[in-house]
Amino acid sequence: MSLYHELKKFHQKDQVSFHIPGHKNGKGLSERLKRDGFLLDVTEFSETDDLQNPTGILRQAQLRAARAFGAGTSFYLTNGSSGGLHAAVLAACKAGDQILVDRSCHQAVIAALVLAGLRPVFVYPGFDPELGVYTGITAAMVKSAIDENPDITGAVITSPTYYGICSDIWGIAMCLHNSGKFLIVDEAHGAHFAFHEELPATALSLGADICVQSAHKTLPALGQTAFLHVGRGSLIDRDAVAQALRLVRSTSPSYLLMTSLDEAVMYMERHGVRELDRCIRQTAELKATVRKYGVLEFLDSKGLNCPQDALRLVVDFRKTGVSGYCMQRLLQETFHIYPEMADAFHVVFVITTANTRQEIEFLKQALIRISRTRLDSVPALAPEPLSKVVMTMEPKAAWNAQKKRIPIRDASGEVSAGIVSVCPPGAAVLIPGQKIDPAAVSYLLRHSEEESVEIIKR
Repeated sequence: MSLYHELKKFHQKDQVSFHIPGHKNGKGLSERLKRDGFLLDVTEFSETDDLQNPTGILRQAQLRAARAFGAGTSFYLTNGSSGGLHAAVLAACKAGDQILVDRSCHQAVIAALVLAGLRPVFVYPGFDPELGVYTGITAAMVKSAIDENPDITGAVITSPTYYGICSDIWGIAMCLHNSGKFLIVDEAHGAHFAFHEELPATALSLGADICVQSAHKTLPALGQTAFLHVGRGSLIDRDAVAQALRLVRSTSPSYLLMTSLDEAVMYMERHGVRELDRCIRQTAELKATVRKYGVLEFLDSKGLNCPQDALRLVVDFRKTGVSGYCMQRLLQETFHIYPEMADAFHVVFVITTANTRQEIEFLKQALIRISRTRLDSVPALAPEPLSKVVMTMEPKAAWNAQKKRIPIRDASGEVSAGIVSVCPPGAAVLIPGQKIDPAAVSYLLRHSEEESVEIIKR
């Protein structure tokens, strides 16, 4: 069967989307974009401008994005937040620099370390074993890391996480800037924050020098669309960012994707407050109603001492006796509700302005029905944090070293030659140059579908 037929078959399931992309099977896309999509798939001419050196309509569109997000400069990305993170790190650092990175970062950040030839210092966010999730990174954690490693040039911090949990970006930015060091924030899951005051504050407004956002995750935009925003007064030079972007993105970016970005910005400027308000109110009502049954819990109701995205619905199913993984399958097979991801305890739902009232109500009724149903118990393995990183060589050197592939079960004590992650959430379990410990092996055996890993050949 062709890819086309398989994807059509998937959509014929009449599925309800609480997953990425944020346009929710096209419902959130503008009618003119859907109608004229193929007409918009053009190339660079004097009339259509050039993203590598925009002077016309693309420059105007990026200026519109900068105004909407409160940026000094905004850049369109058609290769996702990953490409933006690569460019941001390349612009901010030179080969051999030491950089602070949070342990739960996306694999794209590790790829940036390899590309730029950097030496990472890892800061470990708190892990709450009761909740089973990483909590935010604090300014105190960053200050301690700077005190121990005064040569670091700056930091890359992930906020919000896949669970919508935000770090203390204001305190972290102050701590870094007081030492003349930059802050890059991977804000891939927070592109909608700029459009409603009840959502967490944006990284730019809290002092980040650069933030990278995936428009396709939480805005009505097509897959792979993203923004790189340079803050006003950024310590990272805007021209250096533009130059780095030329290294990592296509010279033939999709005009359909770029138009999708512009349409999403204009939609959010015109309708974002109203539609986000609707979603926030309805999600809060869903939580309040479902809680009355005393079975399902929500991450924000359990002592989480960090800001959390009100539209990242994280449901704890432990009291049902069923793991999050099993519940995700049950939701898909019984209700045709497709969440974004699951872990041992939770199922994560991504709610955007493209989700209708009826869809959120349908999700509420499904959760009520689950709360009132006796389910066969399926023991859940407790979530576990990623293992501590012990680096034996720099990531770029490990990436370029001779390597071989061995079964994961035999990898303890070896040195990783590649990036290994479990997606979602995409955090790097193994990093090039990391000594593989038993905890990492256990994590991969429990959570990954991979059966082997690449190691440095002795």
